[in-house]
Amino acid sequence: MEVCAGGILVDKNKVLLLKKKDGSYCLPKGHVEEGETHEMTAIREVKEETNVDGEILFYVGDVSFSYRGNNGRITDKTVYWYLMEPLNFNISPERKEGFVWCGFKYYKAAIRLVKYSSEREIIRDAMMIYRELK
Repeated sequence: MEVCAGGILVDKNKVLLLKKKDGSYCLPKGHVEEGETHEMTAIREVKEETNVDGEILFYVGDVSFSYRGNNGRITDKTVYWYLMEPLNFNISPERKEGFVWCGFKYYKAAIRLVKYSSEREIIRDAMMIYRELK
């Protein structure tokens, strides 16, 4: 089982997205390393993948799914998602991970752009929470 964590960074009505080489969009996330909490992973992965420092505002929820890897094996994965606020806007995609662009997209555009339905749902949930907090 893979355990990951990620951040939904919201600035007003915009969400931070990454664009991959294949043209698909996603949220920043990555594997939990030994000794890390889910929160620490979310903050670290957002920084590594986007160069943005984020502050956690709220735990949004988790998403579990299975996928077939390049080796043909099926892997179970859970991603823990955190609503975050950007502390800086020094945005730069982590190119060595295959990201070609990152930046803020308006909420409705972000919902249309992300590849997976689970990310669309987590963005909707995060935006609802964000609007209640602000």
